[in-house]
Amino acid sequence: LIVPYNISVKSIRNETVSTLQILNLRVIRTVPIYISDITVEKYVVDPEEEVRIESYITNNAEDAYLEAGLQTNVKKDDAMIQRFDDKLEVIPGRSTQKKDHAFSFSRYTEPGVYTIEILLKDVINRVVSSKRTTIKLNPVYNVTHQKVISYGLMLQTVTINVKNEGNAPTTSFYVTED
Repeated sequence: LIVPYNISVKSIRNETVSTLQILNLRVIRTVPIYISDITVEKYVVDPEEEVRIESYITNNAEDAYLEAGLQTNVKKDDAMIQRFDDKLEVIPGRSTQKKDHAFSFSRYTEPGVYTIEILLKDVINRVVSSKRTTIKLNPVYNVTHQKVISYGLMLQTVTINVKNEGNAPTTSFYVTED
């Protein structure tokens, strides 16, 4: 992989003296394996909906690569929500392997943006490649109420129970009765 950079130099004392050069930086990997892609079947989901995370690990070398680890993290604001660990025994030369995981949010999981981070580690647990993507968990507003009337001697008691069955907080609601 060759990455070009434009380098410009200008004199502090004489502004007419300047030059521009292109620097070609060649990136050489220390290991031949890397995460070539991450796919998520849905990028916007609802609570209790399953998300399938697919990671693709590629070996560019002719020889097989032995023993690597793959760590898949689901995070919200840098807090770990779920972690999956996979041991990759052998990655054949000039090949790509796929690892997938299914993850679902509970009914009351806080809505917002979640980060999916994939880390590929070598045999001594050094991170040699990483990729990340994000998914959004939709807010669900589902306020239900139940009314119970009980009678006593010259007394009537009305009890109204209000319950939020969604994952988003409801700031206000009104119950009226005539």
